[in-house]
Order: sequence, then structure tokens, then C-alpha cells
Amino acid sequence: MSDDATSEVHPILGRMGPPLKIETPEKLWDEFEAYVLFRTDQPGYMVHGKLVPKPLSVLSFLNYLGITSPTWYCWRNEKHAQYRSDLSSIIARIEAIIRDEQISGAVAGSYKENIVARLNGLKDQTDTTVNVTKGLKDFYDDAGVDADGTDADA
Repeated sequence: MSDDATSEVHPILGRMGPPLKIETPEKLWDEFEAYVLFRTDQPGYMVHGKLVPKPLSVLSFLNYLGITSPTWYCWRNEKHAQYRSDLSSIIARIEAIIRDEQISGAVAGSYKENIVARLNGLKDQTDTTVNVTKGLKDFYDDAGVDADGTDADA
């Protein structure tokens, strides 16, 4: 299938071949800007009779670049041999922009809140820790009963 025919099926598939060479932070930023325009130009989804734009996502951006999640992880993880210190601030900025766009879209009702929360590691959490300061014997003494449930004074 030619690149033109493939891109008619799904636009990102038209970028087949080896991954783009990202030699500089400027190149990565230029590719991100092109991705945002590409994503903006795509038709959105109809949700409850309302046209909702396709959200930005790191995964979609990686597909656009033609790189894998492990490659992205290596570029951003300073403990990895393939860490790209030259790209770290741009990667952080790209991820922050995508996260902000997703969360803003969820707050506005354009995107599913639970999916956005999961993608961004957000969750409601309640601390239900119970601190026991007295033993069971103290509990029964305070209640005025023996351990077998009978009245302690009887």
C-alpha cells in the first residue's frame, strides 16, 4: 500500500519508514507544533450531538513521530543510557502541554474524566487509617463487660 493510500486509512500511518531523526530540541519542538496542527485539522468525534476535537496525547504524538514508548522513556529518563539531556526540558514541556489540554478538556466535559484521570495518574484518595491505642481488654473494661459479653459487675 502506498503512503498516500495508507494515509487515507489513518493519517499517522502515512509516515511509515524509519523514525524521524531528532537531532536538536528545536527539531522536537517543530515536530510537536506540526503534530498539534495535524491533530487540530483532523475531524473530531460526535459526542451527545456535540463535535469534540481529538485530544492531544503522548501516545498519539509518538505515533506521529514514528517512535515507540520505550524510546521516549529512554530519552526522558536520566538513568538510561540513551537519555537525551538536550531534549529533557522540551519533553517536559510537551508532556505538560498535553496533560493540561487533556485535563482542561475533561473539566470542560469534552473528554471522559475517568480516562483522563487514569492517563495522568490522578485519583481521589481517602486515608482510612485507624490507630488502635488500647488493647481488647481495655475495650471490654470501658464497656463494663467481660470478654464473654456478660456484665462485669454481675
